[in-house]
Parts: sequence; C-alpha cells; structure tokens
Amino acid sequence: MRVLLPATLASLAAALASGWFEPADGIGYLPGSGEDDDAEEVELLATEAAAAASLRQLGAAGPEVSARRVVLAADLDDRVEPDVADVARGSDGAPLPVRLAAPVPISAVASVLVDPVSRIALVRAALAGETHDAYEAREQVEAGPLLWFDRSEIDVLIQGETAK
Repeated sequence: MRVLLPATLASLAAALASGWFEPADGIGYLPGSGEDDDAEEVELLATEAAAAASLRQLGAAGPEVSARRVVLAADLDDRVEPDVADVARGSDGAPLPVRLAAPVPISAVASVLVDPVSRIALVRAALAGETHDAYEAREQVEAGPLLWFDRSEIDVLIQGETAK
C-alpha cells in the first residue's frame, strides 16, 4: 500500500536526522489499481487529502515553521492499520485514512511533494484565520500543484530550506 504522510519541512528535517518519521496517520491507496485514469484520480485524491492535512499541521505549528505543505510518499504494507470505518471504501482502491502501527524509516520514503517557494506567502495567508481572504488563499493553495522530489533529493531540499 502506498501511504501519503502529511508533514512539514521541520518534521521532515527531524526525520532525516533521526532516520525515522513518526506520524500517527496518513492516507493510503493501492497504486495502479483500476484503469489508468482511475489510478491517477485515486493518487490525486490521496495527495489532496494529505496536502490538506499538512496545511492543518502548519496551522498548528505556528508562524516559525516554513509555510510549505509537505507530503511524503512511502510503501508501507507492514506498518498500516486501516481505519475500520473506511475499509469497505478502500477495498476498491480509493484512498482511505490509515493509522501507522510503527514509525516509518526514512529509507521507506520514495518521494516528497512540497509547495514551491513562490507559494509561501499564499500559504501564510491561508493560515491567517477564518477571514474571507484566508478562505480564498486556502482555495488557491489547495488548487496549486506540489513539486516532486526523489528520496535522494531530501538532503538538498532540507539544506536549501535551512540556508534561508
């Protein structure tokens, strides 16, 4: 099962330093299940759900954390406990919430999705409360694609962030 794990750049940096990522939950799906168009839609839905969870993490973390959504993609068949209420929905390959039974080794992360630097101000605006402007900023952030990084690029991504 592919699991998309919501994160922040700070939690990714901590995972890189320790070798382990310790999320409580993620969004799971079976890659390649169904028709090609269906598989892409499932992956997009899972990515959107994990990116929304990352945005909530940023809101809870406060302004000192870099305002970029982060989603880690990992293959974790042996560490996943599906949410019982969603097992039936997930049996057709649709994304479902999962609870992780153990920390994830950073080596299990296949790729990382991150907001571009150019979207930081918009993400900060989206986190500015429950105003109309913040709502519009959230819609724009959620509609924006995330940049893809291979696992081998995580060091460079974190170093680039800490150099700011």
